[in-house]
Amino acid sequence: MTNDGDFAHQLSHPSFEHEKEYQCKIRNIAMKIKNLSEIKTLFLNGLSIDGKIMKADKVIIEPNIIKFHYLTFSLVIHTGHNRQIRRMCDKIGLGVEKLIRVRVGNLKLSSLGLMPGDCKEISKGEII
Repeated sequence: MTNDGDFAHQLSHPSFEHEKEYQCKIRNIAMKIKNLSEIKTLFLNGLSIDGKIMKADKVIIEPNIIKFHYLTFSLVIHTGHNRQIRRMCDKIGLGVEKLIRVRVGNLKLSSLGLMPGDCKEISKGEII
């Protein structure tokens, strides 16, 4: 939350290329994709959605993380189209169970030590 519109624009507009990292939990993975590298390749190469190419800058899939038909991985994007990650997952037949933003720019949200509903004042320098 901010009252600085210029800063919010700079942080969210794709032309400034600030990374946003998300942790994504996919359900029923065993029935959808046989090869984990296939997921990574699809996201990195980009998917055509509504006339736009949407792609991830980085995809981090930890080995041996498929448990109970779920897969958790991290995606880093800088574009931030509306519901981009969910739409990319839908395009290749993956249902998103949970999606959490874990980092914006240089700021890892876990480093703030916030509980749900808490807020904390931070400086622009902590993010970019």
